Amino acid sequence: ADLDIEVGNISSVQLNETITADIAIINRGPQQATDVVVEAVLPETIRLISFNPNQGQCTAIKNTIRCTIETLDVNDKLTLPIVITPTIAGDLVITINATSGLFDSSLAQIDLVIPVIAQADLWVDVKTKDISASIDTKFQYNITLTNNGPDDAFGVVLTGELPNSAVYNSGKIGDTICDYIEENHSITCAVGTMQAGTSKLATLIVIPKQEDALLDNIISVTTTSFDQDSSNNRVVTSNQVLFNFIATTIDNTGKNQHNYVVEPNGAVIGGSVSGVILNKGLLSNVQIKPDTIISGGVLSGTIANDGILENVQLLSNTVINGGIVRGKITSFPETPAIINTTIANNTELENVILGTNTELNTSIKLGSGVRFVGENIPIGSDLTETFPTIGIQGKTIDLTANILPNNTNLLEEINSIPNLEPFTQLTTGQLFLAMETENMVLLPISVFQVDLPATMTINDNGSVTFITPKGRQIIAQPSLQDLPALQAELNKFGWNQLVIDKTGIITIDRQVKLRPNLYVQQIDPTIPIGLEKMDSALVLNFLANNKRYQQFLYPAAANQVELETTLQAFPGATEVNFSNDGRATVMIGSTIYSAQLDYNIKLGNGSDSPTQLLIIADKNTDGIDDVQMTYSNGDKQIMFFIPPANISQPDKPLIQNKTTFEIALHNFGLDNFTVADNGDITILVDDSLSYITTPALKTKTTWNSLATGFHYTLTLLPGVLNVGLIFKDASNINRQQNLYPTAKYPDELQQFFINMPGNESVTFYENGTLLVIGDDLRFKGLFDYSINSASFPTGSIQFNSTIDLNGDEISDFEVLYGTGEKQVIFQIPE
Repeated sequence: ADLDIEVGNISSVQLNETITADIAIINRGPQQATDVVVEAVLPETIRLISFNPNQGQCTAIKNTIRCTIETLDVNDKLTLPIVITPTIAGDLVITINATSGLFDSSLAQIDLVIPVIAQADLWVDVKTKDISASIDTKFQYNITLTNNGPDDAFGVVLTGELPNSAVYNSGKIGDTICDYIEENHSITCAVGTMQAGTSKLATLIVIPKQEDALLDNIISVTTTSFDQDSSNNRVVTSNQVLFNFIATTIDNTGKNQHNYVVEPNGAVIGGSVSGVILNKGLLSNVQIKPDTIISGGVLSGTIANDGILENVQLLSNTVINGGIVRGKITSFPETPAIINTTIANNTELENVILGTNTELNTSIKLGSGVRFVGENIPIGSDLTETFPTIGIQGKTIDLTANILPNNTNLLEEINSIPNLEPFTQLTTGQLFLAMETENMVLLPISVFQVDLPATMTINDNGSVTFITPKGRQIIAQPSLQDLPALQAELNKFGWNQLVIDKTGIITIDRQVKLRPNLYVQQIDPTIPIGLEKMDSALVLNFLANNKRYQQFLYPAAANQVELETTLQAFPGATEVNFSNDGRATVMIGSTIYSAQLDYNIKLGNGSDSPTQLLIIADKNTDGIDDVQMTYSNGDKQIMFFIPPANISQPDKPLIQNKTTFEIALHNFGLDNFTVADNGDITILVDDSLSYITTPALKTKTTWNSLATGFHYTLTLLPGVLNVGLIFKDASNINRQQNLYPTAKYPDELQQFFINMPGNESVTFYENGTLLVIGDDLRFKGLFDYSINSASFPTGSIQFNSTIDLNGDEISDFEVLYGTGEKQVIFQIPE
């Protein structure tokens, strides 16, 4: 007979938990087993509760259960469930063996191993005798270690990772001394077994050796028992080591003060300081040593700085030489301090002079009263806050000030821009230009340092950009010329809450947003004074200097930043623009969609709302659905949709105002022109001469005083001009569309250059220039407008050098097309 032993699977058991060990003896045959004896040897670390075999007789003697059965048939089974309770943690082993009176080729014996796990919840708490520590003074930690049970905790060890800035003095738990491990500056305290519900006390003493350091101490406890909540097994403490204090004025000549707190009534005169100085008082004529941080307080005299100054106030005429400053650095406007140092990123400066040895970048916030000794201003610096403000609500830049002492002011710099009529700044802060029949009124709102040619540009949104010869970029917004006149008209409607922000936007009772037009035009003296509506604009007619003027007031977005962000997030949107006449445009693909903003704003409840655009039913009876914008504060504003023009080739250059173009040509005696499929325009003069041009894809606003028709501008080359077309838009504003020269046969010419040996790339640009790059060649040129019929057709292109044709002493080139037509390319020097 072959006896086999099977046992139930018990993965683990908690200490003192009652379990049943299921044991079965099976006769695998082939014969009946007789005189069967089964023994189960139990460990002494359990309590036996019961055993109940399904057949035979069993007895328990000490730690062994013995069972006998006369016969056990083939495939018959003896089951023996044993109920026990483990009393000790660790592996519980029950050894089972079975024998019979017949021969058994394999001994039936097995060890049933059951892991017994003790569960203990250890908790450690650390308190310090004092909140802060003092240098070279014992600092004590009181540690409480508790076993919250339910079982005893075995192999308990308390460890401490000591602060690097302190030395170990002593440590013990109860009467047991802890072991100090010098290699990693830690202690280990062997606790052993902790009964459930008991606590032990430990003390740890260290001595701080570094001022202004943090004593970071990590106390933790471990056990070989199971602890299901380890979150309370570790405590991190952090205590400040106090400084030495200076509470009076000391003569520090020939001395050094290291790691001190200077109290509000304290002062250090002369000598040097090092380490970390928490300054609430005064440092005067001191040397700041390397790796030193001075934080807060007041400085005066001459400071030789090899460290870092942060968040300090500099008394009048203080000089800082060397080192780094950071945080907020302030002085006094009448007698500012001078800084010759490196200025850290994001530093805020007020009322200081930046010397020639100062190093700074564009992340630094230049506040009021900041001045420069020389022209060492980083490109891109925002200089706006350095200038005082005057006029309307104190938000307009005072252009009579400058950031360089004893130098020309901003207004003088603006008026030094070439070919510019002189502006004046009114007491209201407005920048004013009086012309023969119109005025320009602006609010200067920002100043930046740039590296661009001196010029004045009128932007599509109605703002004006001035770039002075010294690289100051002044952005100015259109402004209302006669505020009292508008207020008087609004009073008639009961509207008395009028606010003008720094961008010139006018808000009336929070419900109406207006943006003034850039130009104020003189009108017929018979036109009545007052406020009227004209198309999509309000118009203010008023008196000034015994003349009547008219200024258009266009609708503006309730919150342009939010509206722009929402439009930019529209699927496929690539470009968003706002024009001065209250239109918003979005380019999706190659199509431009436009909408006219409404004046009226429906006020929300001020609570947070999601910004969204909704298509709504037609509101202006033009048969087209409109759009409603909901802003984050709940305000709502309608945008009247303007359908895109029906243009089969929206990316094809087209003349924006064909009538003005034809009139301009006619004034030169030219009436015949053709337009190619690619938008190029050929103007016929006679059988031997024609002109070719391509219109720019975009137009820009320009001076309203310029006459409509052709306007000529300089190029980079002497003696070569570009042509622009000046025309009036729907709002009677002057716009300019550049008409650039181009190749007569661009595709054929480009292929000709590509086929030349060694050429790598050929690029034709919209502005009439081309660039050819080859192995040993880099040629840049500008096409001439003129096309001359010079010879008989040859069928192929020829490219030849010719004499200087524009007086720049550089040879130029001629292209002879296969048609017999010739075109000059002016060489642009690299």
